[in-house]
Amino acid sequence: MLPIRYSGFWDVPSAFYTLYNGEVYFFWRDYFDEDLDDYPPNYQVYLIKEVSFEDASKIWDLESISNKSLVGEVPTKEVIFDESKRQYISSLVFEAL
Repeated sequence: MLPIRYSGFWDVPSAFYTLYNGEVYFFWRDYFDEDLDDYPPNYQVYLIKEVSFEDASKIWDLESISNKSLVGEVPTKEVIFDESKRQYISSLVFEAL
């Protein structure tokens, strides 16, 4: 299980950072979609370079994150969270990317 730092919560975190193999990743569900009456069904996953996990988790506006590169998308339902859905995710999500 990998630790996460999240911002916003609607059934699961709206956005979160995690550390995998020494690199920082940002999972972002986009903004609330009024037409869907929900958040989009996928997380966009970004690799964040040249920033520590602690420093990255202080930045929540996607546009203000420099040195990011899109790795891919993963369906929210494929991200395995701890029971609280607020502390950890399974590293298996990186196999889907």
